[in-house]
Amino acid sequence: MLIYYLFPFVLYICSLFNFKNRKFKVFLAISLGVFLCTTYFNGSDWRQYEIMYNEATLVGIEDFKKEKGFYLYMLLFKLFNIDFFNFFIITKSLLFYIFYRIILEKSKNFYVVLNLFYTLMGLFLFIDAPLRNLIAITIVVYAQKYLEEKSKIRYKNIKYTIFILIAFSFHKTAIIFLLLLFTKKIYKLKSINIVIMLFVFYILFLDQEILIKLIAPFFKDRIANYIGTVYSKHKLFSYGNLEKIFIITLIIFNRRKLTRDDNGKIIFINTILYFIFYRIALTFSILYRLILYLQIYYILSIDFLVDRLKFNFKVIILTLFLFYQCLIIYKEIYKTYKYIPYSSYISYIFQDKPSYNFRSRYNYEKWEKRFNIKYNAQEELND
Repeated sequence: MLIYYLFPFVLYICSLFNFKNRKFKVFLAISLGVFLCTTYFNGSDWRQYEIMYNEATLVGIEDFKKEKGFYLYMLLFKLFNIDFFNFFIITKSLLFYIFYRIILEKSKNFYVVLNLFYTLMGLFLFIDAPLRNLIAITIVVYAQKYLEEKSKIRYKNIKYTIFILIAFSFHKTAIIFLLLLFTKKIYKLKSINIVIMLFVFYILFLDQEILIKLIAPFFKDRIANYIGTVYSKHKLFSYGNLEKIFIITLIIFNRRKLTRDDNGKIIFINTILYFIFYRIALTFSILYRLILYLQIYYILSIDFLVDRLKFNFKVIILTLFLFYQCLIIYKEIYKTYKYIPYSSYISYIFQDKPSYNFRSRYNYEKWEKRFNIKYNAQEELND
């Protein structure tokens, strides 16, 4: 379990000094990428994806129940006789590289952003690895460059729309991000108007029935299966919500300084939208994954706020962040079978590969030994 705390501590030290050496940043990013992208027995969704991948054939596309873009993507790898885990690792590595480039380009302190990315996104997206969702999220985040005012690219809206449709072919939730075409000017609103807008959304989305009616046109088939289950439960408030309110308040009152920055406008807009989606996820928890599309911008907004602090105060805040991260990591990984023990495909490169049944059962059995009870498979969050 301690291995999961290694990167937060290393990146915490680096964030205090904000080392500028590009080769050092590349080394850290590669190290983290290998750690996140080469997992073997960890996670949950790889089990169904391995079966899906091995059974995929060109004639089977009509019977495929999920998004067709993902099916075609699998077939592309199968044309070259690439086995499932090489497909899995290559895909995750490419997606991680895209996030690395975005973090490198938009961060004030690369190490702060990479550290928060690891805790708030990396562990879930790359180790638990809801692959279709991860691909769609990465495409949507990549497509954001076409919404930036500084961009001189021609036909930006058309290109953004094309990328969203590609993301939609991997995961249907991506379609809602076409709405971002109409939110590009939010940063021009007065701060008081933004506060009023967020307050109205916050109160409105406390009512689950109202929320379901609003989102039904986008996700009717998906949410219907979850109404009345544990994933339709809603919260009026949470400690995480208090954190989000605090951060969003600081961002709104630093709006002018943030939006003067080259990357500031897109960070500000998406942080505002992130807060709205977070409120939606509290009301209808199955929609939690919507916030992952914009989470990197929430992280970048925290980076902006930290960058404005004097060094002594910055050390205090980053230290508090570290303790907070450790609590989040413990909460996320200890009680589930998905993360402990950690295993890497690299250690099996020159060995005979374990069978599917062995790999599938391995972390379950370790979990049972850890808690001395029989694992009872509960309803998993389908992606």
